[in-house]
Amino acid sequence: MEPMEQESPASILHRSIERARRWEAAGAWAEAADLYAWLLERFPEEARQLGCLEAYQRCERTLRVEALWGEAEQAVAAGALDRAQSALQEIVRLQPDAARASRSARDWLAELRRQSAARRRGRVAGLAFLLIGVAVASCVVGLFLARWILGLVPVDGGGAASPPPGLSISPTPFSERSSVLLPISSPMLSPPIMPDRPLSAAPQRIRPLIRWGSHRIPMGMLLSPDRRWIAWPIGDTVEWLDPISLSTVRVITLPSPTSIIASAFSPDGQWLALGAEHGEIFLWSVAQQAVVRILRPDGGVLVESLAFSPDGIRLAAGAAGGTLYLWRFPEGSLERTIRLGALRIFDLVFVPPGDRLIAAASDGRAHVLDLTTGRELRTLPTGATWATALALHPEGELAAVGGTHGQVILWRVSDGAVVQTLQGHAGVVTSLAFTPDGTALISGATDRAVWRWTLPQGKGEVQFIHPVAWVDRVAILPDGRIGASFSDGTLMAFNSRGEPDGVIQRREAGMYVEALTFHPEGSLLAAGYADGTIRLWSVPERQLVKEWGGHALWIGGMAFSPEGGWLASAGADGWVRRWSIPEGQLLQEMQGDGEWLSNVVVGPEGRWVAVGGIGHRVHVFPSGPSAARLLEGIPRGLPIRTLQDWDYRSFLSLDRSGQWLASSGLLVDTEGRVFSAVFLWKGEDLSLAARFDLSGRGMAVSAFHPQVQRLAVGLGNQVWLLSVPEGESVFDVRLSPSIGIRSLAFSPDGELLFAGGIGGIVAIRAADGAVLQRLLDPSDTVNALAVSPDGRLLASGSEDGTIILWGVR
Repeated sequence: MEPMEQESPASILHRSIERARRWEAAGAWAEAADLYAWLLERFPEEARQLGCLEAYQRCERTLRVEALWGEAEQAVAAGALDRAQSALQEIVRLQPDAARASRSARDWLAELRRQSAARRRGRVAGLAFLLIGVAVASCVVGLFLARWILGLVPVDGGGAASPPPGLSISPTPFSERSSVLLPISSPMLSPPIMPDRPLSAAPQRIRPLIRWGSHRIPMGMLLSPDRRWIAWPIGDTVEWLDPISLSTVRVITLPSPTSIIASAFSPDGQWLALGAEHGEIFLWSVAQQAVVRILRPDGGVLVESLAFSPDGIRLAAGAAGGTLYLWRFPEGSLERTIRLGALRIFDLVFVPPGDRLIAAASDGRAHVLDLTTGRELRTLPTGATWATALALHPEGELAAVGGTHGQVILWRVSDGAVVQTLQGHAGVVTSLAFTPDGTALISGATDRAVWRWTLPQGKGEVQFIHPVAWVDRVAILPDGRIGASFSDGTLMAFNSRGEPDGVIQRREAGMYVEALTFHPEGSLLAAGYADGTIRLWSVPERQLVKEWGGHALWIGGMAFSPEGGWLASAGADGWVRRWSIPEGQLLQEMQGDGEWLSNVVVGPEGRWVAVGGIGHRVHVFPSGPSAARLLEGIPRGLPIRTLQDWDYRSFLSLDRSGQWLASSGLLVDTEGRVFSAVFLWKGEDLSLAARFDLSGRGMAVSAFHPQVQRLAVGLGNQVWLLSVPEGESVFDVRLSPSIGIRSLAFSPDGELLFAGGIGGIVAIRAADGAVLQRLLDPSDTVNALAVSPDGRLLASGSEDGTIILWGVR
């Protein structure tokens, strides 16, 4: 046989697939999975077309089922029936027909449930017999005491005895309405035993062990025009709810896996338009209960807002990039495209009879557009960075717009005159809704509060504050209650007194995971989400132990203090906060740039906290009474582009000794050219020591090597390992074009470097830059990575709201 190197790529591919299939048939699932993964890395397009991705996932699922089956057997042997049932429930979800030795997982689960029920009945019966025994004994003792007392106390024949003076007897008070509980959920999976080897021991055998979350991002409830239904999109599904009872009537699923970003009902309630993250707009027919048409903007751009005209003959879509698409409905022909001066269009509302449209955009303005000519009639500057939410008064002349400054502005559509400004929210306004009679306005925001504003007085009062999640959408339900959905998958109704009067939760849902960090002891994992939520997971117990609302906007980064007593977090709301661990109590808060703070690093012995701001601005906050410092890497007089957006933050990393601090981000030179740069700050005084310019533009991320003075920098699909402070390249690795790096993390022994981003995670050998494995996380984008202090676990956080713990298996 000729050597492998002389074979053609097609021959290698087909021969390897045949071998992997033989291994599958023989039950060598791990070996087959490894070979399929190698083929997907070596021949990405061809291997996918030949079904290697499906085969890889099939092998991984089978390995997972095998591990769960073994765990169920161990749990039954130990008498832990609840743990065994959790494992079997997950087996049934992964492989409904799973069976071993003529016993199916479903039958075994049913048998264990019967055993658990019998145990509970036995315990209840035993407790009942015990209580009866105690009661009989009490009666005997009581009779004896009564006879003794009657023998001592004379009987008063004048009537019933009255209580002694000063003693009042009253019924025990009770609450007429039970309180609304927001429980903390357990992890979705019953995971296998934690690995006993570090990640670097066998990087090719790193596998997912635990997953928290379920690829389901909630996007806000929507009340149908006839007020008969609530549509509640979560992930690629839409729940139809009864607006009075909040009970689920039906669940619809889109024909392709995606996440719903925007939604709108037609005026007659017969059509539901759903905008998805990959650019499709699905038109759901309520009568046919099916998707009957799919619209696609040019280039498949993300659709962030949708609206039907009052006559139902136009559908408007606001796409990323600032383009407004207008379709004729229901034929689906594109009538017009309108370019706005802003990059994003967050909300849309038609003005009756439908020839004008208001768009809330990322330039901080509300734009009134003439749809007949495509011209802009007028704009309303809100004073906010972004205009994010709109609502039209029932009479059609008055409109409300909210933005990132938390204010709600009421203005006349006809001439753009401001009628009133409502101030109350401390976060970005996310949703607005007028009551049907127009006498009140309801608003929700990222500060987790729902407000009710009485009109025309403009008097506001808080109806509810959620402890964890921000408000996605508000609506007035048919019976007059306020309905609100929240970013953690909670939907509530409030009565006229602002009291919760109905709650449903889909706690497996969640917003994008933006930051991850392990406790110094490795026992806790902290996760920061795009809605400002902080969640604290117990790694040994594999469950959520605490969650709270940390920020009014995205969390850019988090870091534990060296001793683990507190956690620092930074948000896009411009605040840096320190929290006690594990209580989650606020210890200190510090304000940096007005918005878009990035990740956090904690200095040696916790003496200071540093956070990156816009344009290479680094804020350093001492833990003691010293004044805060501002490090500016940009030379004086050099122009810097000041767009208030994600890509213009400074990303920070700190070496283990605390001697070097690196900040990376974008620069603009005197000729207007945009490029990326890394600044190095040295020592206790953090003086500027060096600057490295990179061949590329975008958000650069970095991580220090834990053993030697080297800095890894990721930009686009390229990874550099640079010596410190010289900046000489140790290696330069260009990954697959489908990879877009958003996070870097070294293993504690310095042998592995993990790069996460668009397309999953790549494991790189830190000695020479060799790519060892691409971890095929089904999530499309990994925003955050962290490695446990003992080097046995890799944690990844994705845009689909999931956290995965990886280990050698």
